[in-house]
Amino acid sequence: MNADGSNFHIITPGASNDQAPNWSRDGRRLLFFSDRKGKNQLYTMKPDGADVQRLTVNEFEDTAAYWSLDNKKIAFTSNRDGNIDVYVMDADGKNVRRLTHTKATERAPAWSPDGKKIAFSSDGDGPGNIYVVNADGAGLKQLTNRDPSVTGRGAGRDPQEAPAHRSNVFSSQAYQDIHSAESSHTFPSRN
Repeated sequence: MNADGSNFHIITPGASNDQAPNWSRDGRRLLFFSDRKGKNQLYTMKPDGADVQRLTVNEFEDTAAYWSLDNKKIAFTSNRDGNIDVYVMDADGKNVRRLTHTKATERAPAWSPDGKKIAFSSDGDGPGNIYVVNADGAGLKQLTNRDPSVTGRGAGRDPQEAPAHRSNVFSSQAYQDIHSAESSHTFPSRN
């Protein structure tokens, strides 16, 4: 589709539920998850829908995938160990590593510009707090502290760092708004 909305066409036709496309940083491939073989699994394809490659093959739900800035790694969420945690794998689907080990539900992993950290939202210590962890799984740190009495509303989601790396933004369900905060903590951007 063109920027003005013209030339719209479907690049993944069929009955499957193909979701959350994410561009590789070089613009050569799209990463997405799909239930085309049963459970949601991770796939890549060329921007025109050709050359679909399945990256994960298992009986679990693999979703919310994002490329690292060098296109060498993919962070994603999966319930393969009983609950939804953050994982990292090579861009070809090999060398899958679990980064978080919680009973909570983690969502929306996002890479830091240098590829050394991953931010994500989690319901571990309240509704939708933002956390950051090193790309090797060490150094887990909670960045926000939402009021646990506020259920559903007020949850922080989709962490991203400003281009100048001076402030952080995340969305909230409290007032359907976006928050910004000056911070000494920096956390990842998907841009």
